[in-house]
Amino acid sequence: MSRTSSLGPGIIEGLSCVEASMIGTYAYVFGSSGTSMLWVVVIPFLLWPLIEVSASVLGQSTHRDFLEVTKARYGDAAAALTALSLMASNVSAMVAELVAASLALSMLSGFPWPVFLPFSLSVLMLAPTVTGRHWKLVVMAGSIPMLAFPLTAALILFRNPSLLPSVAGGVFVRLPAFKGGDVAAVLGATVAPDALFFAEESGYEERAGMLGVEVGHAVALLISLSVAITFALSFDGVAPSGLSRIAGALAPTLGRYAYLIFPAALFSSCVAAFVVALRPWLSALSFLAGFSPLRREEFVPATLALVLGASISLGLMTGWSSMAFEEAAYTSGVISSVGLVLPLLLLVALVLDKKGAVGLPRSLELFLPVYALLIVGMVLAGLFTVLFRYGLR
Repeated sequence: MSRTSSLGPGIIEGLSCVEASMIGTYAYVFGSSGTSMLWVVVIPFLLWPLIEVSASVLGQSTHRDFLEVTKARYGDAAAALTALSLMASNVSAMVAELVAASLALSMLSGFPWPVFLPFSLSVLMLAPTVTGRHWKLVVMAGSIPMLAFPLTAALILFRNPSLLPSVAGGVFVRLPAFKGGDVAAVLGATVAPDALFFAEESGYEERAGMLGVEVGHAVALLISLSVAITFALSFDGVAPSGLSRIAGALAPTLGRYAYLIFPAALFSSCVAAFVVALRPWLSALSFLAGFSPLRREEFVPATLALVLGASISLGLMTGWSSMAFEEAAYTSGVISSVGLVLPLLLLVALVLDKKGAVGLPRSLELFLPVYALLIVGMVLAGLFTVLFRYGLR
């Protein structure tokens, strides 16, 4: 495999990080907290390539998917819990993408967003079939317009150089700025469990490479951090309400066209993210049902009904307000962060299990457990902070 061809899977996974759940969560968190929590974006990218390379090597060495390996080594219960954690993360992500896609069409047309739920879901569900082998290009195409965020962040800092110390200081951990739910939501929106399973499947298909992982994560870090900086510097400590205000953050570079380009790009990124989330969801569901992965398409109708029903329920709970996007994105981020815990712990166990003979380089065997436990610790600390806070009320 050439070095050039190894770029594909890593870049696709990296670009797919820039999607509706991330944008909504970042707008909600950084719009209210400013630059004080930028470190939560940086930390996942420091050593996350180690996680993906480990998963890729696992796929290459076993020629089985992650759930099958987990079942063989640790039994049915561990595999079933892992599948359920992945499914919970993915269904929340799919609901967030559906709501965001409908809101984007509503912003473009002026009609209420619930009207577009059936149409949006049809487009999102059909995308894998219609695009076929070209779905990777769909992922990339959907993410390209989001490059406006790095340009906007750079322009804001260029016009206001006095903001540079605040941004630079925000990338360092500040314990007083440790807001539990926000930390968990940002972690989940930045590195969803999909990334681990995508890398493992890429390794199984022998298409992954370290070069692709590094380049993909460099691109994802650049865009993700610029999204956070743009929102942190644009909203003066008040989280934006609705897509129009979020789109307004891009006005310095896109002008009045921001209100057309942003919703169009958001809809496109929703299609890409839905494709990425749908495959592991169907694989996990077929695994729990005892079906062959080749039969996972049989669960598409049930998936459609579940996602549509959950989206309607979300609309009813929020009174069909535009805040459904921010709330759905934030909730999806928290659920995704919880979904990271068990798969990461099992991956560490599989890598360190000498009987499994995964065959990672010694450096990865040393750093992987430390980093995986750091991510798990941050998620659990964030969640316990939220539970403790509410428990005092």
